[in-house]
Amino acid sequence: MNNPKECDPVLLDDGVKVIVLDGKIFGQATKKAYYKQGTTVSIVRRVKNGQTSRYQLANGTYITGNKQWVTPNKPQKVNKIRTKRNIKLYKDVDFTRKVKTIKAGKTLKVIGWDYSHGYDQTAYGTLRYRINGGYVTANSKFIEVAKR
Repeated sequence: MNNPKECDPVLLDDGVKVIVLDGKIFGQATKKAYYKQGTTVSIVRRVKNGQTSRYQLANGTYITGNKQWVTPNKPQKVNKIRTKRNIKLYKDVDFTRKVKTIKAGKTLKVIGWDYSHGYDQTAYGTLRYRINGGYVTANSKFIEVAKR
């Protein structure tokens, strides 16, 4: 159970926050913390409880092993994007406060990325790129990756 592939860091995938629990049987465990989607965590080992997988963290707590919510794949870093159409720049990741419109064909430097509804467990998040001044969409209909 402790081979290196199973002990690599895992990335908490898009859409949900992951709850950290103190026991491998989640129905009997108590909540200890929440990890925001997109967070990379280091695991000590993978634990099976019947057909269910759990990842044990270095501090002794557990997170789900559900493939829909965690992945061992590291995301490719995007450095620059080019706009295909006019897009809007927003002040916040949930796109509630518009700052300005960015013209088509403009190349933008990406500072980072985040998901909308970051801590909301009931809503799936949408990937957004953080650029200087705010956030823009990561939708491939509106932008293309110029440089990885």
